[in-house]
Amino acid sequence: MSVQAQKGNKILRISEDAIEKYLGMGYNIVGSDGAVLQKAVPSDNNQLKLEYNKLTEEIDSLKATIKTLEMKNASLAQENKILAKELETMKTPVEEVKVEKSTRKRKQATEQVEEQPAEEKAE
Repeated sequence: MSVQAQKGNKILRISEDAIEKYLGMGYNIVGSDGAVLQKAVPSDNNQLKLEYNKLTEEIDSLKATIKTLEMKNASLAQENKILAKELETMKTPVEEVKVEKSTRKRKQATEQVEEQPAEEKAE
């Protein structure tokens, strides 16, 4: 079976046995759809410097993104604490109201039961 090796705009069909040789010469091994399957290690110093500079810029960009996300995370964590405290203070009155309602319902039910025999006796 053969695979493709690409360097610049050159695409060669090579055997699988020759993959390492072509990688060493700076060719990328690509699939039939053009996606890079194995990337060659640059052999030229200029290529290495370009790759180094590109990666350094990417690292700096990612560090800035991390710093931004950490600040946003800290802000959201603080907001979460505030909202949790608000929620806790809101829960207490709601629970008290629920208790009052259930107590009122029980009283009403008891009063209705007590009133029914009195009505039946009057008849």
